[in-house]
Amino acid sequence: MKRPTASLVAMSISVAFAGLLLGQEPAVPPSPGLAQMAEGRFAEAADSLEKELAADPGNLRLGIARVKALLEAGRWEEAKGASARLVDLHPGDPEAELLRGDVLFLTFDAGAAMDLYRPLLSNPRWRATALAKFVNAALAQRRDGEARGALMGAVEQGAALTTGQAVLLARAEPDPERRVRLLADLAARVPDDEGLAAELKVQRAQAAAGGARVEGPAVYGTSARIREVYRDPCVAVQMEGRKKRWLAFDTGSEVILLNEDLVRKWKLPTVAEQSLVGWGNHGNRRTRAILVRFLEVAGRTLHNVPALVNSRDSEFWTNKAGYFGLGPFLDGAVLYDRRRGRFALYGTGEEAQRALGGRGFSLPAFWIRGVPVVPVLLKAGDGLGGGLYPFMVDTGAPFSLLALGPARNMGVRIDSTRYPKIYGLGVSGAFTSSLAERITLGLGPKQYLRPAMPVTDIAQRLPVPLYGVLGRDILNDYAMVFDGPGNRIVFVPYD
Repeated sequence: MKRPTASLVAMSISVAFAGLLLGQEPAVPPSPGLAQMAEGRFAEAADSLEKELAADPGNLRLGIARVKALLEAGRWEEAKGASARLVDLHPGDPEAELLRGDVLFLTFDAGAAMDLYRPLLSNPRWRATALAKFVNAALAQRRDGEARGALMGAVEQGAALTTGQAVLLARAEPDPERRVRLLADLAARVPDDEGLAAELKVQRAQAAAGGARVEGPAVYGTSARIREVYRDPCVAVQMEGRKKRWLAFDTGSEVILLNEDLVRKWKLPTVAEQSLVGWGNHGNRRTRAILVRFLEVAGRTLHNVPALVNSRDSEFWTNKAGYFGLGPFLDGAVLYDRRRGRFALYGTGEEAQRALGGRGFSLPAFWIRGVPVVPVLLKAGDGLGGGLYPFMVDTGAPFSLLALGPARNMGVRIDSTRYPKIYGLGVSGAFTSSLAERITLGLGPKQYLRPAMPVTDIAQRLPVPLYGVLGRDILNDYAMVFDGPGNRIVFVPYD
């Protein structure tokens, strides 16, 4: 599977799930529930802490720990109720408010989460924590202006930004030359940050080329052809003024990738050294960043956009030139109709949905670095789960899978002896997968029962925990509308 990401992008907004939810506890926990938390026994901890709170209902520390335990154990509906009660019992407490915001964000109510984070942006004690959470929630909804405003407000209040936050502010600068100066000043203060150094080189190359630009389409509804190449859905794309090539449409990709043989043939110069990181493992592979001067798809033209070089599929360059994701198209809506071979751009999701006959159901979506994440029902055969959890929508993945860490925390049985391990190969390298038994996934009104389902170690680099990936074994049942401004995905079942 293809899970490409550039380290310079990842560093800008990522907040580890553990840091979001798990606070620092004393070396000797003062209660059985806190002791179980420290040992990672989250389901037991949640039940123990409930009993302790019955005896001491006003204990803020125990109340916060129970909400965190419920979240880690995958009991998110209970966590929503517990966090609401916590805020009612401790009105105005910053830690309770932040935790309530976390629960709302994780359950796809990011606007309400921002409302809870916002008052704490001016609190000197909690400003840094609230700022990181607020920016993550805003960016996940493409409310970039509010994210930048919060960062600028923090600077005006004398707060020190993280390197990633400072990069975000620099990227928001409209003048390419001034943007380069801001990044150069930052790189001089953090000379050992390789991702920042690469970002600076890419921005310098873009500025020298006249800056990045996005144009069109002049008329919405313009489309490009789709066909399957080596089982990947591919879109006809024109690059560098040459004949059209096929790029795989991979919604799990954060960046454009071009195959190494094609880059060599076209003599595209390297502008920076970077890394590819795979979702299926925690490793990364060194690669190169290039600048694509011209790329046109479905009437939209991109000028001077960075891309990474992919060597794994280099032998296929004559048929499939690389991969691209949703990032450049989310200011409007993308209609993706695999069966009818159509990739089209629209101004609004409603227009795109009408083009599919006005049918289907919609799910709220986060766009995290351009990657779509939606709530999916997850149940295990022994009664575990039953809630809605974040799954990545990945047209580049041939099959759906569960994330090992969250599945273990929920208590999902992962049988590594009854079934052989599955081995796969992604852009960044190989990965292995075990199997979980009797798993049900629910996408809107449709449920998919899997007697055995792959489980692999998905690196948790997003501000929400990924419980799994929706691959083409499910997604091929639908035409889809990726509605950027509407923060939703419309799924239209094929008849």
